[in-house]
Amino acid sequence: MKKIYLLTLLMTCFLSQAQTVNIPDNAFRNALINDNVVDTNNDFIPDSDADLNDNGLIELTEALSVTYLNLYYFDLSSSQKIQNLEGIQHFQNLEWLDIEFNNVSNIDILNQNQNLYWLDADSNSISSINFSANDNLQYIFLYDNNLTELDVSQISNLIRLSCQSNDNLNFLNIQNGNNTNIIELVATQNPNLTCIQVDNVSYANSQTCNQSADTGFCVDPIATYNTNCNLSIEDYEKIKIKAYPNPTESKLTIQSLKSIERITVYSILGDVVSEKFNSSSIDLSNLDSGVYLVNVSSENRTEILKVIKE
Repeated sequence: MKKIYLLTLLMTCFLSQAQTVNIPDNAFRNALINDNVVDTNNDFIPDSDADLNDNGLIELTEALSVTYLNLYYFDLSSSQKIQNLEGIQHFQNLEWLDIEFNNVSNIDILNQNQNLYWLDADSNSISSINFSANDNLQYIFLYDNNLTELDVSQISNLIRLSCQSNDNLNFLNIQNGNNTNIIELVATQNPNLTCIQVDNVSYANSQTCNQSADTGFCVDPIATYNTNCNLSIEDYEKIKIKAYPNPTESKLTIQSLKSIERITVYSILGDVVSEKFNSSSIDLSNLDSGVYLVNVSSENRTEILKVIKE
């Protein structure tokens, strides 16, 4: 009888331990246990920690009860900020996550949080992301990270994407088959981003940036839209767009094998100073002398040309 009791006790202890979530990052674990990081009444204001029974551990049942998690730590020192999100995969019902101003470098583990629809990871150290299993995401904020590439083409329900101030970002793919669902794209202050892959170039060009209203596609003047940002050199040369004369005193003619849909002239500061539709030339005679960027859109391709006005 004593042996049966002892065996039962050991099994109970084992099962209890098995239900505890392993969270190796001290800052992450301490926040979950000691800080108000969970919203319990759906008002988007954190009002509780995640350790509901106050035993100093995060149990699986506690993790599964969380739908909102706010780990925004703007005012903490680097040593107090979260670096590793291991353990968050057990928060299977998580829908809303804010990890702004931490030191997280990899968030691929969020692939296992398939109910997530809101992710704010501004001001971290994220260099790459795999969103292949997060097709419920609608709002993504990745301002001020270390991204080199960002592919959200598998997120068909995307509504807002912010990825500005990623100095090394050189490839952005939003070709998800549902670009008309995107209310706002903010991809400015990315000095190496020259091509953004989209569903339809004409549609992307028509989305006027209005950051005060949080609408439109906001990109840098050097960035162009294309349905294929990975064209080979041979393909590129076949459809290459040229402008002449350059320098010019007045009329600028665009040479292209494709039909030209729009010519937009930007100042070096990024202001639109002239624009013309469905034409292969544009008059620059009224512009001051200097260097301008000419954005030429033609049949699902755009290209930026540097032009000198004399």
